[in-house]
Amino acid sequence: MPLALYQLYLTNCLITQKKQANCALKHCWRNAMRPMLIGVSHAPADYAQHLQQATAWLMRNALATPDNAAAGATDYMHLMGLVALGYMWCRIVEAATARLAVDEAAEHMRGKLVTGRFFVERMLPETSVHLARIRLGAANVMELPAEAF
Repeated sequence: MPLALYQLYLTNCLITQKKQANCALKHCWRNAMRPMLIGVSHAPADYAQHLQQATAWLMRNALATPDNAAAGATDYMHLMGLVALGYMWCRIVEAATARLAVDEAAEHMRGKLVTGRFFVERMLPETSVHLARIRLGAANVMELPAEAF
């Protein structure tokens, strides 16, 4: 399979997974995180939109200029990881809330709620920085000639 077709295949797989994750994040946000995070400016599902935008940008720009894919690879990996962890924290908060509803003595579950809130408020906003870096492309990365190294 030619490299360009393989890259397109992988990108389509990522888009399918991303759409599923976005739906799961929205469901989780409505059911678990929203009551705990009143006042937080963005829902975790909004951060999944950053992943969607980055994937779309890479699909448009990386096949024509492979340096764009290379320049954005690390940021894309971090962005994907943050969104995946956001989903995991949604699920953890769901489980902790359900456990606290049954057993008020499960004090360690309150720590899960605090940590989940910390992740959403302090870590997930990093997705916008990674998206911005991906959108910069490779121009500034590839500007130096090879002799400069």
